[in-house]
Amino acid sequence: MTQVRSISIGVWLTRGSRHESAERGGIAHFVEHMLFKGTGTRSAEDIAQAIDSIGGQLDAFTAKEYASYYIKVLDEHLPLAIDILSDIVRNPAFSPEDIEREKKVVLEEIKMVEDTPDDLVHELFTQGFWENHPLGRPILGTKETVESFNAELLRDYFTNVYTAKNLIVSAVGNLEHERVRDLVAEKFGSLTQPGEPAPSIADFVHALVGGLPAPAQVILEPGRSLVGAAGVTLYRVGSVKRSGDRTWVAVDGGISDNARPQLYGARYTAVVATRMSGPATGTYGVAGKHCESGDVLIETVALADPHRGDLLAVPATGAYTLAMASNYNAVPRPAAVLVANGDARVIRRRESLEDVLALETQL
Repeated sequence: MTQVRSISIGVWLTRGSRHESAERGGIAHFVEHMLFKGTGTRSAEDIAQAIDSIGGQLDAFTAKEYASYYIKVLDEHLPLAIDILSDIVRNPAFSPEDIEREKKVVLEEIKMVEDTPDDLVHELFTQGFWENHPLGRPILGTKETVESFNAELLRDYFTNVYTAKNLIVSAVGNLEHERVRDLVAEKFGSLTQPGEPAPSIADFVHALVGGLPAPAQVILEPGRSLVGAAGVTLYRVGSVKRSGDRTWVAVDGGISDNARPQLYGARYTAVVATRMSGPATGTYGVAGKHCESGDVLIETVALADPHRGDLLAVPATGAYTLAMASNYNAVPRPAAVLVANGDARVIRRRESLEDVLALETQL
């Protein structure tokens, strides 16, 4: 459609309210709401601002047999649109606080239907026509089912339903099929079914670059392929404090040991290492110890009730984080430890303040 400058792209889920049990009525619609409340790397405000900044339109709906998430943008913003869509439908935070707030929103929706005759008559007709059948149950659920939802229940539903075989990505507008295919493969190519192993490196690379001309070669850089995904940075939590509309976790590192968020917007997730199996209790920002307003490691992440003294683990910090580390603000650089099969070996000791000052000369 070269006569237009816009693109509409949507992710369609082949599951709706008819696929729910009576005890979980309304869960498909509720999860749709929650996917807009933030991800592991974006808050709800971040999502809204990202779309508004490019003049786009983002929306979603749930029906009896499917759900849809779609964005309409100018053609030049297609990569960002796919990035946001994939983040929403693959990495929802399911913050307990947001869940409790959203329950009130959905319960108000149910009351609005009951107070609107032309909506209510359709609900009553559907319930009578499809009596004792999933198609006869309301998409919104009932007061009892909605109030029973919690983070564990929603995440279990999401994990088992938002899978490769249930998702369809479609796009229309001023686009090139090959480019859309490549962008979708990049963001959705690693989707698997529950219980299935992750794709091999060879299969994943083929999915990403299989369409390149025959003479093309793909070279895996050892530093990234062997170390990057396994690198984990451990921080000690110094304080947890509410500031403005967000609760911040301050750690004993930051821009001196990982400048990538400031340099080119690298995004990370994190877990409280001392409570790995605990459910997330809220959404937090993670800030460093340096006197810089930009010393932010993670803008938004769901964590399990962090406290002063906890260890915070940030996975996949990459092969070059240590090489890029500096003595910014005269902060000593951290140690490096290799871990395998329960064994640990220090390969670089932690710097001391004496190390930092060793090159200073007396005036």
